[in-house]
Amino acid sequence: MRKDPLLSFFPAWYFISLAPVPNFIPINAFLADRFLYLSSIGFIGFIAVLLNVRTIIRNRDWKNDLSLWSHESRTHPDNFNIHHLYAEALMRSQRFPEAKREYELAINLNPDYDYAHIGLGQTLVELGDLDKARTEFQTALKNTEKKEFVLFNLASLEEKAGNLSEVESAYLKAAGINNLALLYLKENLGLYNTSKAEEHAVRAVLLSGEQNSDFLYTQALAFLKLGKKASARASLQKALKLRPDFPPFLELLKKCR
Repeated sequence: MRKDPLLSFFPAWYFISLAPVPNFIPINAFLADRFLYLSSIGFIGFIAVLLNVRTIIRNRDWKNDLSLWSHESRTHPDNFNIHHLYAEALMRSQRFPEAKREYELAINLNPDYDYAHIGLGQTLVELGDLDKARTEFQTALKNTEKKEFVLFNLASLEEKAGNLSEVESAYLKAAGINNLALLYLKENLGLYNTSKAEEHAVRAVLLSGEQNSDFLYTQALAFLKLGKKASARASLQKALKLRPDFPPFLELLKKCR
């Protein structure tokens, strides 16, 4: 009441404006809706103030995704999806230990929830626990329809762990599920298996329709690793038409002479 005088003003308006007509002192009218016209302003005003206060309080929850999902996770502690969404917000804020906790809560509530296993795996990678992260990705593979996405995460994990053969294996499994996955192999695949670098780089460029300068650069890298400088130079010239004067392309072109 003290914080907002309107909370006391409108009830006072209602009762004061109604006070002359309740027939405590008899008047010549028992029922007349016009007696409520003035007092209804107080009633409606009071309800409007209450709704406004509630909106202001709720707006604090909607300040950002962290405040929203933090509130919702406390309000609905048994909702696995809310814990998952809160964990994702924590991940975006790089609050990895807290994100780990929320992903684990989501998994406890729904052990087959693939996105929570993927998210927990990504969080564990950030925390440096690669063995447990690998377990989470492998669990996700059993339940998800987005297998290529999980395989990309596995490839990234194995790269951090230095298991280069496993990196190539994960990428190739992803490519076997969805040919467009080859677009994500980029130049790194050639670093893991030089004998297949040209094959995958060429296929990636074909899938992109020679409209992606990054993949043309990838193809040039692969050709250069195999000693095919003329082919590498041709790929770079196509890349430079799409992205003129881009320093990494120009630098690699020097190595193709």
